[in-house]
Order: sequence, then C-alpha cells, then structure tokens
Amino acid sequence: MIRRLLALVAVLPLLASCGRRAAPSPSVTKAPAGAGPLVPKPFVGSRAGGPTVEGLVCFECHNVLGQEGPRGIRFDHKAHGQLTHCGTCHGADDHHAKPPDAAPHTFGVSRACHTCHDGQKAPDTCRTCHADMTSIEPASHQRADFVRSHGKDKSTPACAGCHQSAWCASCHGLPIPHAADFFAGHGKQAQRTPKVCGQCHEPAKCTACHNGLPMPHPPTFRAEHGQIDSHLCGKCHEKSFCSACHAKTNPHPRNWLAVHGRGGMNGALKCTICHERSYCDRCHGLAMPHPLNWTSSHGPTAKRQGALCAKCHESTRCASCHGLPMPHPASWAKKHGAAALRDRVICGRCHTESQCRACHGLAMPHPPGFVQGHNGEGTFASGGTCRKCHAVSFCRQCHDSGG
Repeated sequence: MIRRLLALVAVLPLLASCGRRAAPSPSVTKAPAGAGPLVPKPFVGSRAGGPTVEGLVCFECHNVLGQEGPRGIRFDHKAHGQLTHCGTCHGADDHHAKPPDAAPHTFGVSRACHTCHDGQKAPDTCRTCHADMTSIEPASHQRADFVRSHGKDKSTPACAGCHQSAWCASCHGLPIPHAADFFAGHGKQAQRTPKVCGQCHEPAKCTACHNGLPMPHPPTFRAEHGQIDSHLCGKCHEKSFCSACHAKTNPHPRNWLAVHGRGGMNGALKCTICHERSYCDRCHGLAMPHPLNWTSSHGPTAKRQGALCAKCHESTRCASCHGLPMPHPASWAKKHGAAALRDRVICGRCHTESQCRACHGLAMPHPPGFVQGHNGEGTFASGGTCRKCHAVSFCRQCHDSGG
C-alpha cells in the first residue's frame, strides 16, 4: 500500500511539468493559443479501497497506477500526445473539481473530445472510450423496453450531453425533439411515413388527440367520413384539401340544400363520391339524378306529385320550358282551349293526340274539314262533346236554335 502511494506521489511532478516544456519535441505540436499552464493542486491520500488522488478532473477517468481509469475509460496518452499538444485538451479548469450539475463532456478535458471524435475524423460512439457502459448510462437505459419506451421518460438536458440531434434523427427518421411548429403540420408527415410515427406513438394516442377519430384513417374511412362533424376534420385539413376531392363545395355551406341542385344538374358536382343514389332518392322522393328520358316522361309524376318538383324547381323554370304556367292552374281544364288554339305545339310537348281524344271524346286538335259535319262526332246536345269546350253562343254562330 505504501509503495503504491509513493508511486502516486512520484508522478505528480511529471504532471506539474506537463505543458511547460520550453522546446517541445518534433513529435508534439505547439500549444494552442490561450492554453494555460497545468498547475495541479490535488489531494493525495488514502481512502477506503486504496490510494487516491482527488480534485483533478483528469483523475476521474485516468489512474496513473493502472491501465484504465476508475470509471472504465480507455485512453492512450502516448497515441494522443503524438497528434496534439497537451494544452489542446488540458486547460486551467481541469484543476478544479467538476461541478455536480455539469452535463457530460461540457467540463474538463472531455469537453475537447468531440473536436476529433465526430464520427468522421475519429469514432464517436460511447464505447470508443467507455469500456463499461453501465458506469455512465442512466438507470433508465437498463430497461429491456428502453428503446421502445424512452419517449415517455422526462426529457432532460442530460440527453443532449451524449446524444446529438442528428443521432436521434437517424433512428427516428425525422428531427427529434419535434420542432415547436411540428404539431400544426405533422399530419403531412404522418401521411407520408405512418410507420415512422408508429415507432413511438400508439394508434390509441393519436385517436385520443383527434377527438376519437381513428388514426391513421382506416381504408374504409373515405367512404364513411361524411357522417363525421366537419369541425373535427378542420383540425388537420384545410378547406382546399376537401375541395380538391369534393369539387369546391365541402363542407357544404348552410344554404346548400336549396342550391345544390344547380351544380348537380350540370354535372359540376361529384355527389356520388359521398352519396349513393338511394340517399338522394329518399330526400327527393323520386329517382335522382333524373333518368335520361325524364324530360319526356316527367309529366305524370309532376301531375301527381307537383310538390316534389317544387323542392328543386321554381314555377318560372317550368314555364320557361313549357311556354305557359306550370303546373296548370286549377281552372286550366276550362281555359286551355284558347292556348291550344294559339299554339298546338306547346300542348304537344307533353300531351299526345290520344290523350286529348280520351278526354274530349273526339279528334283533337280538330282535323282539317272538321267544321263541315264535325266528322260525325260532334254533338251540341246537353252533355255532348261540343259542349265540353264550346258555349251555346259559340255554336249558334253557325247553328240555328233548332240545332
């Protein structure tokens, strides 16, 4: 024990002279600007477990009596001395006790290690110098699930003492920690590389934050998302995102029910992206969109259920196509003859001759020569066919009172 202590004391003058040589040997570079002399003021003595030197940062890692430092540091002074001057790594603060709150590699000689050990000039892995990783790793690193669950640990500046952001990014696939504005735009990242997010975040965490919406969206989501409150979609998606797929009408404006037919009729809308035909039929009460022959066949439906047409079409729209008031007013049966005489083509847009005959009881419109004998079909008697349209005075213009 005494011999070891004496040996330890014997090397102290060598340490004191380090960096003071007047003429450095050719194998050693010049001391860098600002490098101070090394004036060790250690505590030399004996404590439980053997002789020790305290108060010098260098002795936290290097033991002049052995091949490794007390913390399992691998270091070859001879090899490093051939590359640089002592003062490049050793400075004045090496002779002071390391502050208890100093992060790794920020105080003492080890602060200069990254100058060369950057992964390119020299290896930068922890095991390059630390033979015993358990002596420097926090207790959390010893957990079997640490790689998967370390994100839940409280973030501290101590992480940055060993790990650079590029090291984290190489594993996570994106900058870590997340930037301040990451939350606002993380959806695009999640869409591009969902597996990257899954390295740290469980789907349940995403769903909880997105107000219960399944995240990432399942394959069936596109067909079902229309039933979801659009305000939830707005947390991630701008209106332009929806419009790109929904033809600039989503979310639907408040007056959509009244105006959506205009776009649907000219084909500008893509209603079927979200709605099945049965959905439209239930609301409209008839087949929607109208079938191809609807223009020529819609009359019976309009006559039976005019209110259905009025859900979408104003009467002026019908009149512009039919050329007369539509639907026909209540007194139309008694007055339509005058309109038919003026323009028979208009009536023919909806009605066939057989329909007119069925109601009038004779050929309608009257064929040429009908006035002479009325084709043997006309009769002026009470309840006769002529009396359906013509007043007695009209008939007496040609017929005498005797009929």
